[in-house]
Amino acid sequence: RGGLARQADLVRVAAPLSLQNRRSLNSVVMKILIIEDEAKTACLETATGRRLRSGAMAALGLGKERAV
Repeated sequence: RGGLARQADLVRVAAPLSLQNRRSLNSVVMKILIIEDEAKTACLETATGRRLRSGAMAALGLGKERAV
């Protein structure tokens, strides 16, 4: 499930809580969503870097493609 669906679930759970507690929970939810986004971005950057490195190595004849 996506972040927004999960956030909606948490907001429903928070409905009976006091306004102050609800604000605290919303703050925690937002932090979790930000951390998730940062993790996805880091994974994408790592995968892109790996692709770039393997492409450069192949271009130099250093990759697996090189016959020994």
